[in-house]
Amino acid sequence: MNATIFMIFCTAFVAGAYASTIPNFVGVGLALGLGAVSAYVLPKYWKESPKFYIYLAAGAIAAFACLYVMVRTPAPSSTDISQFAPLRGAVVRGVIQNSPSRGRSDRVRFHLEVREFKKSQRDENFIPASGTLYVTVPLLEGTGRRRGDELEITGNMYKPSGASNPRGFDFRQFLARQGIFAGMTGQRISPEVSPPRFGEWWITGRIIKAHVTGAGMPEGALLSSLVLGGRAVDLPPEVRDTFVKAGLAAMLAASGFHVSIILGSVLGVVGEANPKKRMVVGILALLGYAILTGGSPSIIRATIMGAGGLVGLAYEKKIRPLAGLAAAAALLLLWQPLWIYDLGFQFSFLATLGLMVSANAVQQRLQWLPPNLAAALSVPIAAVMWTLPLQLYVFGRISIYCILANVLTTPIISFCIIGGVLSGLAGVIFLPLGAGLTWLLRFPLWLTITIAEWTNSLPGAVTNTGAIELWQLLSAYAIFLVIWLYPKLAKWWLPAGVVVTLLVFAPGAIARANLFQVTLLATSQVPAMVIQNQGQTALINSGSNQDVQFTVFPFLQKSGVNALDKAIATSSQPKFVEGWQILRREGIGIKELQSAFGDSKTPAYQLVEQTLTAGGTKITSLSPGQKVDLMPAVAVEVIETEPLLMTIQTADTTWLLMGRTRAGEQGKLVLGGKLPKANVLWWSGEALDPKLVQAVKPQFLIASTNNLTEEVRNQLRQLGDEVRVLVTGRDGAISWTPVNGIEPLKEVEDSPL
Repeated sequence: MNATIFMIFCTAFVAGAYASTIPNFVGVGLALGLGAVSAYVLPKYWKESPKFYIYLAAGAIAAFACLYVMVRTPAPSSTDISQFAPLRGAVVRGVIQNSPSRGRSDRVRFHLEVREFKKSQRDENFIPASGTLYVTVPLLEGTGRRRGDELEITGNMYKPSGASNPRGFDFRQFLARQGIFAGMTGQRISPEVSPPRFGEWWITGRIIKAHVTGAGMPEGALLSSLVLGGRAVDLPPEVRDTFVKAGLAAMLAASGFHVSIILGSVLGVVGEANPKKRMVVGILALLGYAILTGGSPSIIRATIMGAGGLVGLAYEKKIRPLAGLAAAAALLLLWQPLWIYDLGFQFSFLATLGLMVSANAVQQRLQWLPPNLAAALSVPIAAVMWTLPLQLYVFGRISIYCILANVLTTPIISFCIIGGVLSGLAGVIFLPLGAGLTWLLRFPLWLTITIAEWTNSLPGAVTNTGAIELWQLLSAYAIFLVIWLYPKLAKWWLPAGVVVTLLVFAPGAIARANLFQVTLLATSQVPAMVIQNQGQTALINSGSNQDVQFTVFPFLQKSGVNALDKAIATSSQPKFVEGWQILRREGIGIKELQSAFGDSKTPAYQLVEQTLTAGGTKITSLSPGQKVDLMPAVAVEVIETEPLLMTIQTADTTWLLMGRTRAGEQGKLVLGGKLPKANVLWWSGEALDPKLVQAVKPQFLIASTNNLTEEVRNQLRQLGDEVRVLVTGRDGAISWTPVNGIEPLKEVEDSPL
């Protein structure tokens, strides 16, 4: 089998694995159909094309890969712990599967391989069970836990939810692809006998301890992350965010870049030895590094390709890099097909492909620069060019100065990786020696963090462009592939770049300029509304810390919003206002913040005002009876501040926002005669006075809550079909447009309350 046919087969397997995401076996039919079309078309127009039956075989391989992924997709067994969720006050025993890490909510998270459980603490006997739980525990309970620890955890089990907001994170699908179908919010941990700590995890722990002891925090944790990868190290979230914003996230994940440095250093020490000896030493170094870093897809890919290159040199065989890349992808997916959904896998292969096919071409077009600078720039430009469409599709965000940050930090990080490996291995043998060597790296580590922070401080460093659609993603890569496969078209690289840029950015910009939409986000604690009209954006309530991090900000990011033209805070309580500072820190500008709660400003809100004012935000207040135009065709009016009553007028639809109000207060509002008629009554899900509903006469009742009490459920059932009831915790985000009116994200409106 020649290299071309081998590459076609490997590529077909990878493409077939991707086709498994198309439901109802459509991917299988598509794979067979494309194979048949290729067999008919390509031999006619490609002089060096293989025979037609090769393409038919490739179609069959792609169809097999599609079926293979479907068959290997995990499903819960009859004894899986998820079969018993949800449970409150359950007690679960099991073993930690991965390295625990601290999340944004300051809770420690890890995967627990379940062995047995009790439905409550009162039960005497444990029930055997299987499966894996996604566990979060308080920071104090989780600190110091390691992979392999045997634990008894008391807490609440739940079934993960799907995406509740447009383009939101599908937590249920994310866990299911790892074979996890239930989660647990742990409250207490009772440690049992831990297994002996030898082998790879003992070594990893010694390396991390040497780094942290010698360089302190966060420099020591950063060094361990550079050497071992983010999966093996609990890097502080603020440091991780700094590198992600600067476009340096790849440096924190052990990848081909790290493998090339390790392999080059090892071979440099071996010197001009026998090629077979170099091969053996190199492969052993690659395997050892892959084991220490936890075997991520990018590391295994680099290990396979590096080992293939060493074998080729030892036996004087010519290795084709592209064929090696395709083979590595096919082998990885054959071993673990669900890696097809892993973003690290996708970004790693795209970046490597970009370096192989575009780095030289980019360098040739930078000949007007000094040779060394042109070579340094060509690598990040090629990698960014091939990964940018996927990044926009997934995140809708770009780091403007990522190429500059990579050029400035790559030499420093390369030095730190080599030094970190040496100091880590020295720490395994004698901890003080490893810590001493690490101390010498403290300044370059500090300098790396400083450069990342500096690039993030530059104007427009991180820009929300909005998430692109699938057709834009596929079209961009189709253009890249055509230019690569047909070298004669390379001279058209500039027009092609313009086309790709317009293809990626123009549709979203045009759509946002013509969009008129209201979105009630499915937040967990604080009601939040985003209003978009003619390129302007307003936000009513930022939400709690958790809401803004996991719901509000991701929505704004993927919607291409970089600044709020207007913002309204309906309460000065800490949980209502803490999100404004987080939005500002994440790069979302706030031009004007208006308060709708009178003069009762808490110290938390005063601090927010001071912070935002220093950043150029205009601070104003809305008085009862004052009507303000937020943007074209959108106006708000505060009727009462205690309790809150506010109307939002969007075109011909009136929304009445009612803050948390007791039953007695609701009766006073009815008697006071200040309740306006409204199409929508939007409230927090507490009990409603039927007279209040009769006075407002809404067509929709929308509750921003995850749970309704049984009392409220009974009240709403009595309304019958007169009013449509939507609950964000059940129906997901609620959107409104002038054409479609009010629509829930999830079509479950007929399900019982």
